[in-house]
Amino acid sequence: MTVNHYAPRRAIDTALISGETIRALCGERFVPSLRVGSGGKADAPGAVICAECEGLHDLMGDLKDLRDERDILNRRISDAERLLADARRGKRLEKPALI
Repeated sequence: MTVNHYAPRRAIDTALISGETIRALCGERFVPSLRVGSGGKADAPGAVICAECEGLHDLMGDLKDLRDERDILNRRISDAERLLADARRGKRLEKPALI
């Protein structure tokens, strides 16, 4: 049975040209390949996705979401600190935007 793995896109692109092995998220080494007429998809019919790679890929997506939320909160904190500093200096406050 064929098992598909997740790996970094650049590593896959390079390996498709060079034929070198790459390391999947789960740690397994493999040589990526494309089927003719696959439209750029490497998955073979009936192949399953490695459960460990899939779990790690999902965690990476969750981590990206958390980083995005952190960045939004950091911007809001910076805006609030700027407004507070302006208020302490007696600068007239502009009407704050709803966040």
